Amino acid sequence: VAQYDIDSNYINSTYDTYKVIGRIRIATDNENLYFRVFSSSSILDGSDYAREATSTGSATYDGSNSTSIGAIPNGFNLGNASGEGTTFEFLVQNVNNTDLPCCWNGQSGNFNTSGNHFGAVFAGSLIVSKASTIVNGFRFVPSSGNIASGNIKIYGIN
Repeated sequence: VAQYDIDSNYINSTYDTYKVIGRIRIATDNENLYFRVFSSSSILDGSDYAREATSTGSATYDGSNSTSIGAIPNGFNLGNASGEGTTFEFLVQNVNNTDLPCCWNGQSGNFNTSGNHFGAVFAGSLIVSKASTIVNGFRFVPSSGNIASGNIKIYGIN
């Protein structure tokens, strides 16, 4: 599939915090998994996000305070062969809060195009001017190509 959406049937006013656990294999080598959010059933894809990511095994770092990508859960380029891809977990907070922007932070275990493992930590949020934005969905999309396989679980937290 080109993208995987989790809509307002699951992300709604019932909870303000969600735990996301997933595993994804992208169909193309050297791509990344992107995370974005929905508000009023529309994807936010302008310069609405701030994000940070770092590989735990190297000095590789990525960040921006004005970007169309909410997070890169895998950290950096993934392999797509059997056994390669990403597994991740992260917490999303403030989806219904209008005082602080929606934010997320987490970690991942990944395999690159050589089958080598690397870890990553990441964080992101809507920018401060979007603090009053209610979030009612999530989108996972590769930087290019399709998602070959995977599974994502969402848990609401009181």
